[in-house]
Amino acid sequence: MEVFLREATTCMPLFRNELFCDVICKNRYGNVSSVWHFPGHIVLTTNEDRKLFTFDCIPVALQQNFDQKFLDISNLQSPLLNCLMLTEDIIALVDKQGHVRIWKFSERCIWIPWGELDLCQSNSAEVVSVNYVQSIHQLVWCEKRHSPASSSFSLSTSPQAQYCVCRRQLPANFTSSKVSSLGPSSILLHNVPKCKLYAISHDALFITLKHDKNKVSVYMIFNFAEDFMTLYVGEKFVTAEINDGIDFQEAALMCLSSLARMEPGQGDCGTRADEIEGHAAVLSSNGAVEIFAFSKDNVKKQLSKRTVQLTKCDLDSATAHQTLWFLHKHLLGIVSGNVISIYSLRDGTKLCAVDLDDDFKAVKVMPSTSPVFLAWILTSDQLYGLQGKDLSIKEVFSTPDKLPDDELLQTDILRLARLQEQKSSEGYSLELSQELQKLKEKWNSLGGLHQQSEVAQILAPHVEEYWRLEDLSKVLLNPDKQLLKKSSEDSPKAMVSALMDARTISRSGSHAKLLWLSQVYPQQLLECLLQGITFQNDTVDQNQLRQWKSLLGLDGGDLLNFEFVCRLLFHLEPARLLQFAKCAELVSEQAVGVSAFVRKKHSLIYYKTACECLPKCQTSTDPRVAAISKAKLILATECDNCEERALKCYLYHGLWSEAVELLRDVDKVDKAGRGGAKSSKHEVGEIHLPALLHITVTSLAQNQVLSNYVTDLFELMPNWKSFLSFSKVATGRSEIRQQQLSTSIHDVFAAEANSGVPLESVRFSLLDLVKRMNMK
Repeated sequence: MEVFLREATTCMPLFRNELFCDVICKNRYGNVSSVWHFPGHIVLTTNEDRKLFTFDCIPVALQQNFDQKFLDISNLQSPLLNCLMLTEDIIALVDKQGHVRIWKFSERCIWIPWGELDLCQSNSAEVVSVNYVQSIHQLVWCEKRHSPASSSFSLSTSPQAQYCVCRRQLPANFTSSKVSSLGPSSILLHNVPKCKLYAISHDALFITLKHDKNKVSVYMIFNFAEDFMTLYVGEKFVTAEINDGIDFQEAALMCLSSLARMEPGQGDCGTRADEIEGHAAVLSSNGAVEIFAFSKDNVKKQLSKRTVQLTKCDLDSATAHQTLWFLHKHLLGIVSGNVISIYSLRDGTKLCAVDLDDDFKAVKVMPSTSPVFLAWILTSDQLYGLQGKDLSIKEVFSTPDKLPDDELLQTDILRLARLQEQKSSEGYSLELSQELQKLKEKWNSLGGLHQQSEVAQILAPHVEEYWRLEDLSKVLLNPDKQLLKKSSEDSPKAMVSALMDARTISRSGSHAKLLWLSQVYPQQLLECLLQGITFQNDTVDQNQLRQWKSLLGLDGGDLLNFEFVCRLLFHLEPARLLQFAKCAELVSEQAVGVSAFVRKKHSLIYYKTACECLPKCQTSTDPRVAAISKAKLILATECDNCEERALKCYLYHGLWSEAVELLRDVDKVDKAGRGGAKSSKHEVGEIHLPALLHITVTSLAQNQVLSNYVTDLFELMPNWKSFLSFSKVATGRSEIRQQQLSTSIHDVFAAEANSGVPLESVRFSLLDLVKRMNMK
């Protein structure tokens, strides 16, 4: 076993590191009183638990929020007793007067007040210990109450303190709604000495009495899942059903024989609990550890108790209550001076002892809720995370060549990895194909991994893609081998033709086949798919209708081949893509024998399908022509904002002239609409034109080519107000507003270098615009 310390700021990406250093290292806000660690958060108090600070792990993108709110409380009216994690994003701060403050950590990494209420019903009551039962959403606490002296005694008799264990219910919807009230208070245990509560699972609490060297140690476990309490006195225990008002003294008297035999003073080093592992440990100065385990089988919770003797453990009984130690899974660690000793709770053996610097002195040791850290250690000037590594555990099967034999593989995904390894090393075979087919059939019968764990859902698309590509391998292997062998000896065209003629049952197999051929033989595949089809003109040869219908899926098929033709044309001959889509529209209008509206709607599907299946323009042999074709296809879809999408496509690829020409087309349609002849494709041209002009001017100005096209743009600007707003875009001058009709050179055009448009470039257009406005 190897352990090492790391500073909190290096092992957790905490925000506000400077403040953390001021609080922990420099003690500028007083000595640190308490520290709590939750996943992604560190909560601590100073000034005797009256000043609170919270340090969170916040993504860099959210660290500059102007409305950032931190959970810092400068002056608590009562010392903070405990900080409880109700859910992964909700915590409860409970002070000694029983006042509860509930806070929620939002998705924007901001602390939001989520509720403020009181546990105790009496102002004079005091909370000495509190914890949370996650499964039933209940707060359970030990309450100190002061009762007046009995009248049978002398009047000088002072009030006596009484303790009881109480609980209150949180609302069922407290995770989604703010908490305004709690359920009624009820007593679980009365007539009990002062005690402390520990959570040892989501539905169980471990309760231990305050240690007294002259009294026998008694422990209790409340199992809220099974509704029973178990009281331990030595090796004897009694159980009772949980109900409101269990009398502790009556329950303890049932173990009177054990009380008489037990030696007092056990457990003088205190108690620690591990909620994740479901156990608690009680350490004595003689090295004995009593372990109360709360495990779970298939039927019900199982409670057990055992004792382990630590080897080579020397603790001073006089200062046992000051012992710094922690519990983490099946490990127990003791911090004594500058030495950290780690023991195994399985047999009590000492795993290791680490000597630190002579000036190292721990002040507090806090448990860790994360499996990454064994514990947290606080010194006078630093907070450390204690991490460990078990050297006896060696990495097994870390690389593919170390995968175990098939009979040792427990999951299908590992068997699949094993078969893939064999395929890579030994080559493909029919026997291997059959094994893969069995796994695929099992995969299909289970419906994939979408309804299973989150990790399985992440892997599901990748496994589906694997099976899709695997179909391609079977297509290449299982059809007529002689045909494939013969075609491979001939030209690539013959091989593509042979593979396309080979029968493929599933659509995924056809897709895999087309995908592979499009990467290896794109030109030959395109010729094969377009066999018997021509589309040079705006008319369709009636003798080719059968081939067209098969390609367009009008004979009951799908659009898979049509999509691949679009991709291949886009890659090899992008100038012909739009003409191909137009011919597909003509064939669709002839084949669909219904109303004109339905025919038009159905024919537009091919334009939309072509746009959606295209890759990036950079993959084409002629990116410029590909971008032009893509923009024209977008316009042909007649979808919402198609003009804007096409314009952005032109501007993104630097096609400035085409972008300006598109604006002219929109303007013509707008003018035609005002004249009474509106186009069905551009009915909202008047609405879009200012927005399209704004996008164009901004892009041209950013790319420093605006001066080349300013004459054309001024002809399209509808009025002075638009001219001034676009001048503002071009110049970047905040002084020019749309309502301010200033014609001075200084106001309209910026004089600074590299900003705005040179005046000489637009002088003649500007004068022409002024003349036209004066004539009106």
